[in-house]
Amino acid sequence: MNIQNFNQLPQKERLKIFLDLKQKFNEENLNYFFKQVNIPENRRDLEYLVPESELDYLLSSEFNHSEWEKFIKLFDYDNISSNKKEIVNSIICSAEALINSISDFNKYNNCFIIDIKLTGSALTDLILLDNSNIVHLDFALQYGYKPYLSKNGFAYDKRNEKRDYVFLINEIQKENDSLQKIGKPILDLSKISNEINLHILAKDFLFHSISQHFNQNFFIEVLTDISKQENPATNFAKTINLKNEKLKHSLGLHISPKFMSAYEKKTDFSILGLTVNILNKEIDLFEDKKNIKNKFFKSIIIPDYFHTDISKSKITFDTEAFTKKEIEHILDYDYPMVKSKYPNFELKLVSRFTHSKDYLNKLMIKEELKSGLSHNNNTDKNYKKAKI
Repeated sequence: MNIQNFNQLPQKERLKIFLDLKQKFNEENLNYFFKQVNIPENRRDLEYLVPESELDYLLSSEFNHSEWEKFIKLFDYDNISSNKKEIVNSIICSAEALINSISDFNKYNNCFIIDIKLTGSALTDLILLDNSNIVHLDFALQYGYKPYLSKNGFAYDKRNEKRDYVFLINEIQKENDSLQKIGKPILDLSKISNEINLHILAKDFLFHSISQHFNQNFFIEVLTDISKQENPATNFAKTINLKNEKLKHSLGLHISPKFMSAYEKKTDFSILGLTVNILNKEIDLFEDKKNIKNKFFKSIIIPDYFHTDISKSKITFDTEAFTKKEIEHILDYDYPMVKSKYPNFELKLVSRFTHSKDYLNKLMIKEELKSGLSHNNNTDKNYKKAKI
């Protein structure tokens, strides 16, 4: 079928095509190419009021055929190579081992709602490289607080911090009682922060509780803070690095509260923005293991800018959320590794408000000089003229 003629088809045919596509592809990803025309964009909550037979779709006004062709080539599980299917299987085994441990932990977890997603460069390598050698997987664990805490007056605000601190300590003690009853080692409360800051206390509690639990199933290689040591007031994020000799991958579990996507903020390059929601209040990827490989692949969520960048072979670095020091560090240490995997992709630096065009141009010229693409006098003059 020529998708470019989609809008000329009768509504029933358009709907059938879209529903068939939903069997293969994530609806969230299809929404980049199609728009639902009988429900306003800002009232998707009303979708349940429209019978499925009456739903109507058209190609979006920004529809790009080359992006569509790339999408169906890369994200149709049935068409990927047998080698990629083996890699998908090994990723699923590693993810399932992690989720099994989290599920076991949740049996005595009284305080936290936990969401887990797979993120990082492994998904990009899986999709874009024919012979990817994936040895490490990154998972983002974001936690919120269970509703019963707020029902009991747990406010998480400055006015009641001391009271809530005592409340949370009591909850930690309850968890220790639960652990003792099922024969698990109890938490060493001396390792949990004695700071009044509730989010730091909660993070330490969750971090040590999960670490202790994982020690029974994994070798914990490194425990590190993501956040800046010189600013303990924002020290809300931590990483656990895990290894198990039965798995093909080491695992990085990046723990942060939901109000602060510390790890996701560091997803600097556009093509590294793929994610898979593994576990949240709406999704448990391993609840039904039927067709799990296909289901996992279909669950990969694609940010909008990914389509444009792979179509134009660009690596966009949105510098908006980074300081100049962070940007230059990323370009010096992280970008060369990305570029080595994707040598035919070109760097593109963008910023909406924070960084000037002169500054970004200077960085671009510097990258060209480093790569040996430009060594002429004009480039050197432009580099010196560019303002930081």
